[in-house]
Amino acid sequence: MKLFCPSNIYQESWLLLSITKLLGLYPIKFFRIAFPNYLYVSILVALYWFCHWQFLYYIFDMFDKFRSINDTFLLRYVRVYLNILSYPIIIISSMYKCSKVKEVFELLDTVDESAMFLNIEIDHSLCMKNDIVRITTAIFVVLTCNLMDYYGLLDNDSDFIYLLIWVIDRLPDFVCVIVICSFTVFMYKIEIRFMQINTILNIITKGKHFISISEMSDMNNVSRYRLLKWLRFELHKTMLLLNEAYSFRFKLMTIIYIGYICLHVCIIYNHTFNTFYAPDVILSFTWSTTDLIKLVYLIHLYGNLTLEHN
Repeated sequence: MKLFCPSNIYQESWLLLSITKLLGLYPIKFFRIAFPNYLYVSILVALYWFCHWQFLYYIFDMFDKFRSINDTFLLRYVRVYLNILSYPIIIISSMYKCSKVKEVFELLDTVDESAMFLNIEIDHSLCMKNDIVRITTAIFVVLTCNLMDYYGLLDNDSDFIYLLIWVIDRLPDFVCVIVICSFTVFMYKIEIRFMQINTILNIITKGKHFISISEMSDMNNVSRYRLLKWLRFELHKTMLLLNEAYSFRFKLMTIIYIGYICLHVCIIYNHTFNTFYAPDVILSFTWSTTDLIKLVYLIHLYGNLTLEHN
């Protein structure tokens, strides 16, 4: 089965492509004109705003109910409006840069096909397993952390509306995590190809960083050396495309997570010594730590975007 025995970059990335297409981060199908590519995203944004508009009364009613016994719910108003703005911007910017991601796939596929002339076999199954582990782990962690904030656990009269409100409220954070995860997956794909190409290159050059073609007496090694250098150039170009595809989203998500952390810090600062708010302080500390980890990782990834891969 192609699903579990991939033979190219597209087949090994089936899970990544499925999730990003479902969330509107990548077109279901590319068209010659740009408008159809944005159609699904437009539907998602319209549906998201429609759900917000429909449940806005329930959201504020629920927050008012809980605010009478816990004033930390006041800060959730800010988060609601932050999410209303951030989610559409993230998926629209993702669709705007989707052509860059498509080029990344095409370049990696070209590198894989060209590497076959050097008897370099890319382990697509290993890359697929890495995709599955990274993506499923990220989904499990973000869902587990966000389930601690499920409002239905606080109200015995909760119904499916609480679940829908929770989904709407936590969807932007889930999308941000998938964006981060997709970048790390691409980085691994590029990394493993760099490693295999550099291994063959070191054998030909005998570990030397700089070598002249005139020093090589074997014409076969000369042609292999030129092809390997070209493959490295193509991978460098892939890194530049990733920079263009993800840099704006990383900046935007940095602002979002700073906003989340500030809200958590407000709760921790105002209610640390009040035992009545101990659960809120503990949860806010947990969430702020998680968001801080995401923020630091984002900054680390953004730093990698500006560095040339050696």
